[in-house]
Amino acid sequence: MQNLEKSRDAIHVPPEARVVGFDLLRGLAALSVAVFHLTAWIFSVYYYNLGQSSVHVFFVLSGASMVLGYWERFQAGLRIHRFLLLRFFRLAPLYWPIVAASLVYHALQPGASVLDLCSRAILNLTFTFGFANPGVSSLATGAWSLGIECIFYALFPAFVCFLSHEKGSLWLALGCLTVQVLFVNNQLQHPGDLIANWGAYCQFAAYVGYFFGGCYLGRLLRQDRARIHAWPPGLVWMTFLTLIAFQVIVFASRTEEEALVGLRGLVLTMNNLLLVFFAYYLRLPGRLGRLSIGLGAASYGLYLLHPQIFKLFHHWPEVRAYPVLELLVILGCSGFLSLLLEAFWERPVRRFAQERFLPRKKGGV
Repeated sequence: MQNLEKSRDAIHVPPEARVVGFDLLRGLAALSVAVFHLTAWIFSVYYYNLGQSSVHVFFVLSGASMVLGYWERFQAGLRIHRFLLLRFFRLAPLYWPIVAASLVYHALQPGASVLDLCSRAILNLTFTFGFANPGVSSLATGAWSLGIECIFYALFPAFVCFLSHEKGSLWLALGCLTVQVLFVNNQLQHPGDLIANWGAYCQFAAYVGYFFGGCYLGRLLRQDRARIHAWPPGLVWMTFLTLIAFQVIVFASRTEEEALVGLRGLVLTMNNLLLVFFAYYLRLPGRLGRLSIGLGAASYGLYLLHPQIFKLFHHWPEVRAYPVLELLVILGCSGFLSLLLEAFWERPVRRFAQERFLPRKKGGV
């Protein structure tokens, strides 16, 4: 009976086990993507080392967080369909209104195809567009990554079966990294290939090593939880900041393709994994911790909302006359709105989903 109660407790723990260092890194990554887009749209300056690198970090963080949050629940009997419903209610509350807004925006463009928009709307609302060329079929800027993420959600329960076997999970992660490296190097052989072949490149194979490499990291970190305070804080921070600087500097190659292939691409892949590893051990007390949690809470909204808010502000000549102010206003509004939606819309919906799809303890406590 005691073991049964422990199993129920393991399932009922909220799915997103909070690691404050992950919040900080997730927030910085979302901010970097927003800065990358806005500087490109406003100033025609392309800091692709901020954009691509940050998306890679998202996938590693996702894999590690999923293992830390769900492995024990699967071991305790969480059903796959309940897991998928929980993930659906994590993404849908914010993404569905953005899909609706994007549909209106695209419908107003000259030459819009009603049939094309309807088919894309169905794919986006059901989160199945990851199986249908997400780089082309997604309706909102940056949302292609959600389609790929949902493929990983579908594969994750199978990966859990390997997690209890150290060698099996390691070989699977290495195999996924190999597939990713071969796919990326095959797709991006010449300058300009990333844009010209975006639909062909933007597939789950281009990111599968990041996600399942992150899953394996989550396995290692879960085993190491008891030793979290054994790392010297100064050393962890110095290593973490050095890895960020290395990522930004080395990614600044002559072309975006050059930063993703060959030895440089392989080194940066390892750097992404190390960034997430050391983020786990960051000590963030007091205000710094609260700021990091706020950044993490705003990250999903900031990632999806900044293109929509840009479309609103960029039509105002008074705002466009001051590009730096436009950049700051869009970032500020995106962050503020993200926090509001997280507090009063997304979080309540997630709690409803957890109460509905996670089994309760007997006794009603």
